[in-house]
Amino acid sequence: MKIAICYRGHYFRTKSKGSNFFLCYDNHKKMLLDCYPNSDIYFHTHSVDSNTDSKLINLLNPHKHSFKKTKYISDSFIEVNNQIDLNKNYDLVLNLRFDLLFQKSILDFSIEHNKFNFTWEERKHYRTSLGYRKVTDLMFAMSPEYINQFNDACVDSRFNGGLRGTGHHLYPFLCESIGKENINFMVDVHYDSNTDGKNNKHLVINRSR
Repeated sequence: MKIAICYRGHYFRTKSKGSNFFLCYDNHKKMLLDCYPNSDIYFHTHSVDSNTDSKLINLLNPHKHSFKKTKYISDSFIEVNNQIDLNKNYDLVLNLRFDLLFQKSILDFSIEHNKFNFTWEERKHYRTSLGYRKVTDLMFAMSPEYINQFNDACVDSRFNGGLRGTGHHLYPFLCESIGKENINFMVDVHYDSNTDGKNNKHLVINRSR
């Protein structure tokens, strides 16, 4: 199976909610990268400085990459997807944050390779308050045939909900464009996307820096 692994967002920052991909790499190698040896890495991120940026490039050896400022969080989702070389005929595209720590191997996530896969649905009460399922935007997995619909949904959902430009409100837009029957959830537990201090047995954000 050939995989496009697409990292996006900040790989290193020192703000109150810090991130440092270099502290996550060993976890990713064991839980993700070694699981898909026939894969190519892509990334879009924000530049830190030339030395640190070069360290990231040398570590990941990406097929393609970019350092570019973006306005909305989900703009980075689109930027990295647009780098994908579709002539390489990938079986699956993984689109994820740099600063995640896997609590389980990616192979333990229930991914259906011919569908669009959200990692999990957030708390069920959002179905009432929003009128649709709110989803986590920490990681997505998709058949390459859904890349364009995913990118369009990122734009169309930009002003839904509270914080603008996240990936939490993609669900109804993808239901409309690809059909509910082509959507899967990798995890059947309802977690918050903010994993700080939570008992999440699948995926957490590493705030260390």
